[in-house]
Amino acid sequence: MYLSSPGTLSCFATEADYLEYFNMTLQGLSGTSFDYSGNFSDPTDIENYYSHADSTEAAYEGLKELCDATPSGPYFQYVGTVATARDIVAMTEFFEGKGADFNYWGFS
Repeated sequence: MYLSSPGTLSCFATEADYLEYFNMTLQGLSGTSFDYSGNFSDPTDIENYYSHADSTEAAYEGLKELCDATPSGPYFQYVGTVATARDIVAMTEFFEGKGADFNYWGFS
């Protein structure tokens, strides 16, 4: 049996930590009564949306530093689209030779 190491990666120890960090941002309001998926034909909706833009931007700007400071921090460089593409190219070149074509289909 093969186990994944280091396990599940997370920037937050608990869901409560996540909710506290994103409180009053567009991310934190997702799933609440605040609906930001509409067509924004009502000026009040637009104003409400933009009233959360600065806090959302600040939260995301600080997220990298927060995540890097966790035990998962050193492993995040190996997660994501760029890392996946890099690994697929490396495996293809190893098995098929440098410059070999490959097909990949994925989603997240």
